[in-house]
Formats: sequence, C-alpha cells, structure tokens
Amino acid sequence: MYTKPEGGLPKFEPNQNYESENEHSKKCENCYTLLSDIYLLRVYLNLPTENTMEATTMNCDYIVKNLTNNESDNGQIELSSYAVPFDYDGKRFIWVDFYSIKERALCLYNFVAKKITLKETINENFGNISHMKLLPNGKFFLVRNYNICEVRNEKFALEKDFGHIGKEV
Repeated sequence: MYTKPEGGLPKFEPNQNYESENEHSKKCENCYTLLSDIYLLRVYLNLPTENTMEATTMNCDYIVKNLTNNESDNGQIELSSYAVPFDYDGKRFIWVDFYSIKERALCLYNFVAKKITLKETINENFGNISHMKLLPNGKFFLVRNYNICEVRNEKFALEKDFGHIGKEV
C-alpha cells in the first residue's frame, strides 16, 4: 500500500503476511513458487540442513491460489529434502525426489485428485534429468543425459524420443 506523507514523496508500507520476522524468514527461505495461467503454486520445501547428505522425506505444505478470484487450496505433499521441482500446469506438479546418491524417483502430483499419480523409480543408467515440462493430455517432456529428449505419458511409458543435435539441451 502506498501512502503519501505530507509534503513528501509516497512511502511504501509492506504487507504484514507473517506474525514475526522469524516466521517470515523460515517460510520464504523454503518456498518454491510456480505460476501457470491464473494459478499460483507455493510449495514449502523440506531443505536439508548444512553438512547433511542424508535425505529425509516429510509432508510439505502447499498452497494453490486462483489469482482471479483469490480462492486457495491448501494441503501437503510428501517430498524428500533433496526434491528438484520442474514444472506446474495449474493441475499437476512434476519433480524428482532424491533419496540417496543412487536412489531417486520421478514424481507427479495431481491437485484435482489430490494424490501422487506417478512415482517412478529411476535407476542410474537412466542418466541425469536436466529438464521436464508438462504437456497437454497427461504427457510430459523430459531431457536426460544432456541431449536425449523424450515424451512420456502419466504411466511413464515412452511415446516419442529423439536426440538433440547439439552437445546438450
């Protein structure tokens, strides 16, 4: 909100969204935000503590907000402390959960069904996933091993693949 002091320039007064600065710091440091059309997703990640390599899983709070009517939906998603978020399309959220150096899973959460609809264990031979994008019709695009591009469905079945002509995408 802007207020104009007498005889001076307008002054900005920040909104007080949190009860204390400590609560504000805690929430903001762990918040990951994605926007899709009129929907805003805020996920409060369970970040690892310093000098900790051990991954833990826990329920993380989320808020989905419709920016046109201000309606919001709150809930929780189980994520690892080494979760890597990739995309959100207003209904679905896709990420990779790392449980150890060798164990990881590609996960897809559906906010309409309020459940994880895909949790696919990924082995080391699959390679590093550097990019994922949710597509229409329940599909998603991913890039692995720097330049292998794939379109997969919600059951993780490969529908199309091709190699990028460059060293990496």
